[in-house]
Amino acid sequence: MGPAPFAGEVPTGRHTFEARLKGYVTARQTSEVQLGEPLRVTLTLVEDVREGKVRIKTDHPDAVITIDGAVMGLGAWEGLLRAGGHTLEIKKDGYRGWTQELALEADQERVLDVSLERDASNAWIYWTVTGIAVAAGAATACYFVFKPAETAPVTGTFDPGVVPTLFRF
Repeated sequence: MGPAPFAGEVPTGRHTFEARLKGYVTARQTSEVQLGEPLRVTLTLVEDVREGKVRIKTDHPDAVITIDGAVMGLGAWEGLLRAGGHTLEIKKDGYRGWTQELALEADQERVLDVSLERDASNAWIYWTVTGIAVAAGAATACYFVFKPAETAPVTGTFDPGVVPTLFRF
């Protein structure tokens, strides 16, 4: 009959009143219009939330799951997302980050099992630190193993404190 709010005459009889707006669920109400009696109809529009369900599981319980820049959980997450496109990121220190565009339709259910790969570009740090620690441990062990005993007698042919030298001219 026209844009809301509507005020006007409606013929007597049974009528279905409807309110529509893009992005909202159409609201309907059927009422009997009687001659000479005013009728008030209130229709409430509810946003049409078109959602899908997503289940994400990683192979690391401490991997950070981010959707559209917001942290959603660690290791696993399950929830509803609006239909449309989303950016899914999973990160863990020492592993390559995993990013995927996630397209979701209304009432769709998506299950994602994500395996993260070790980041080999940082492996040199591990091996360098480990090598230094092993070398330091070996040097310390050698010091204590090969250190002369404090009570060991000194043997030799020279008198203590005197070093004979021979000079020729």
